[in-house]
Amino acid sequence: MKKPLNLFVAILACLTLSILSSGIILSEISLDSIPIYSIVSMEEKYANTDNEGYSPISLDDIYIPSNIPQNTFGLKIYNGSSWQPSEIVENNPFDYSKPTVIYTHGMGTGNGIDNPDIWFSKGYNVCHFLWGAFSDDLPTSGQDKVWAKGKYPNSDKNILSYTDAPWTSGAITRYLTDVPDHSITEIYAAYYLDLIMRENYNGKEIRFFGHSLGAHLSMSLTNYLMFCVEKREIPPSVLPDRVTMLDPYISDFVSNLNCSWSGESMKEGSSKKALETSLKARDFGIAFEELRTSQYVGIAAYAMFMASDPTANPDDSDYGLFKKIIMYSYVNTNFLADKLPYISAVERMHSISEYWYAEMMNHDYLYEQDSLSYGMAPFSEKEYVYSRMGNKYEISFSETEYDTSDDSVVSDITRAKVSGFIFEDKNNNGIFDERLKSQLLGVKISLMDENNNELVSQTTDLNGYYSFDLELGKKYKLNIIEDSNYKLGVFSSELFEALENKELLILNLPMIKNLS
Repeated sequence: MKKPLNLFVAILACLTLSILSSGIILSEISLDSIPIYSIVSMEEKYANTDNEGYSPISLDDIYIPSNIPQNTFGLKIYNGSSWQPSEIVENNPFDYSKPTVIYTHGMGTGNGIDNPDIWFSKGYNVCHFLWGAFSDDLPTSGQDKVWAKGKYPNSDKNILSYTDAPWTSGAITRYLTDVPDHSITEIYAAYYLDLIMRENYNGKEIRFFGHSLGAHLSMSLTNYLMFCVEKREIPPSVLPDRVTMLDPYISDFVSNLNCSWSGESMKEGSSKKALETSLKARDFGIAFEELRTSQYVGIAAYAMFMASDPTANPDDSDYGLFKKIIMYSYVNTNFLADKLPYISAVERMHSISEYWYAEMMNHDYLYEQDSLSYGMAPFSEKEYVYSRMGNKYEISFSETEYDTSDDSVVSDITRAKVSGFIFEDKNNNGIFDERLKSQLLGVKISLMDENNNELVSQTTDLNGYYSFDLELGKKYKLNIIEDSNYKLGVFSSELFEALENKELLILNLPMIKNLS
């Protein structure tokens, strides 16, 4: 039986000692005064010191054929009743103080985001990226367009691979010459950065999600943005906080291409890029998750690996390793093969990921059968998803794919833990609403027992994240070492404990920059 959300929130609030909203009297945690670590924020680490400032890619830098149908291309913003192109500044409905969600469709001419009104009613800027003129193609060709530009000789077949984004207009006309001069990822990035950097964005969350090849494009966009942050071309504040891939199409059937922004060869396939992206996203503190609903689409991600050695374990492939980095959820849809003709079953398995995700927006969380822990949910906290990266969930339909209320979920989680982000609290409210740019690198944090004995310690990396396993029946507290740059903000110093093996206590820790 599904437990109500209000019960879960009440329990989680008590266990995580929630800042400001819990009613607990706040005090400063006990600190070691020896400043032996140098603490810096992600924003400081990737600051652009060039006098000319950041230099993001823009639509002004890209050639896009003027006869591409505008209803099939570009970033669109929902105003509550209709969609407006993001590049139109006048009366633009985008609110730079609100959280933002951007959806990307998959193959075919493409549709927009399902249920925009649900996101809109929860205070989100709702956007979708349309690229139907380019995605209405074979999946392998679409994948090439995502990563590469230009014509490259294919040494195996001695032909030219038209990867400089050929596009279609209707069912007949296919343009091979009058094409954009950048990859689809770079074009998407130009639309996005022109919008998000037009003003100072301070919304609490940016989310990318997509289906099939659109999930792949959401992933490649994240790869590109992280690349640009490392080059100091854009600030880390424009990175997404969470990326959701719904039954992604990932394949190693890639032409002999080079990635158009990094110059790296794509000969090892896009599953290698997916693995690299997930590792870097973890370093940046970006929550990455996948919902796999079709075993047939999933096979493409490791088919070449298995072809090279049929006795190999697919979990050892790049895609197998990718799944071990992210929060991975698998919905068992095999029963559809017994209900439907083969082609219909394959199509339904693939499309059900969008339906399932949209339907879950009408619910709260899908809890594990024996725990208050839950898996993927559209409106769960970014910190929860990030803390569950590396875990696997399996979801089963009870009777029908169109009823999520009686679905069940199990995971491979066996240990309770406390985790969270240590961040620069610029507005001194104790809440992690400053997003990625404020996470702190170089903070030493220790898990203490109730007698103030140190049990284990960590020093935060770029992502500002920490995590400690907990034993049931024991009480703990946290200790942080300050330095000359940062001191700990207000926070409850009360003891905490875990009450069940799968429990996750989210405890974000605020620090204040020393301006003296």
